[in-house]
Parts: sequence; C-alpha cells; structure tokens
Amino acid sequence: DFEKLAGELAAVRHLNLTWTDNNKKQILKISQGRPLFIILAIDSFLQNNGTIAWDETEDLVREQTARTRAKLLQAGLPELCVPLVAMASLAHQLDWNTAKSFVSDPACENKRLFDQLYGQDTARAIPAIEPSLLGEYFVLQEFANLNDPRRNLFLDIAWDAAPKEVAETLYKIGLDFKNQFRSSGIDRMPVKSNQLAWWGQVR
Repeated sequence: DFEKLAGELAAVRHLNLTWTDNNKKQILKISQGRPLFIILAIDSFLQNNGTIAWDETEDLVREQTARTRAKLLQAGLPELCVPLVAMASLAHQLDWNTAKSFVSDPACENKRLFDQLYGQDTARAIPAIEPSLLGEYFVLQEFANLNDPRRNLFLDIAWDAAPKEVAETLYKIGLDFKNQFRSSGIDRMPVKSNQLAWWGQVR
C-alpha cells in the first residue's frame, strides 16, 4: 500500500516522513500510479526535504531515460548499439538477426552484457525496456538522435519485424507523449499493405 511503502522508504533512508494530502496527490499525479515511479517520486520527496524533483510525469521519465542510457554506456555498450535498445522497445523485442540489419558491428552482439543489463537470458532477442512508459520515451529520444536516413531504416526494419507490436507502441506513445509524437516523425506512413493496416490505427 501507498502509505506503507512511503514509511518503508523513509526507514531505509533514516529520514522522517512528514507529508500533506497535497504531497500525496502530487506524488500520485507524477507517478500515474505506476509502482516504480511511485517509489522514485517518494524517494525524491524524502531526499529533497519535502520537495519532489519533477513537476510532471514527463520530467521524471526524461531523467530516468537519461539514467538508463548512461547505465548502458557505463556498462560497456558502444554508443552505436544504443538504438537497438530503442528498436527493441518499439517492437516489444528485437531478435539478433534483425538487429544486425541495423547495426552489423559484432560489438553489439555482446549477449553476456545484455543478460547483465536486463537480468534475463537475451540469447534469442533484446527485450523491451520496462516499465513501458520509460521504453516509449527512450524510443522517442533515440529516434531523435538519428539522422534522416537512419531514421528511415530504423522504422523500415521495425515495421518489417513486428508491424502489430510497432503499431501498439506508437499508439501508446501518441497517448502518453502527444506533442513529441506529432513532431518526431516517428509515425511516418509505412509502404507495405500489411503495415499500413496497423499504421492506420495510430493516426
């Protein structure tokens, strides 16, 4: 429960928990009721003397996305391989043969590193980032970092690999991050008929 979780976090931090109903409402608003984000918001509240570091959910997600990217790089994943993590989140997962069609560098096929990063077996595919809201924002950020030819290739490969899943993720991104979704160009119309049927659902 929400109150119990806050008390446990305060005990771990050796801090006193004093908050108002407005504080609780703000934490729930920023976290959108997502367990991980509730924990992050409460932790921020405790460590900043009753002030939460973010005003909106997107502020929290943006910071966590930056941390996730930094974690990947610090663990030893080469910069050129990071978009594969985004593609995996867009398509719900990314098998290694498909990954090679976007980045063929063998340095990206470090399955042991991916096992450590995700805490699971990645022999068959790179999983999506969890929670999904973080994965969605990671997709937007990494897509924005690509030049136009790489963006086109990114989308072509993802749509070919998993049209239903890509459409589902784009739909969620459009709901959760409407402004970025519209301006990013990530909802570019695919060319194949089976992909167009799914694409039409996110327009």
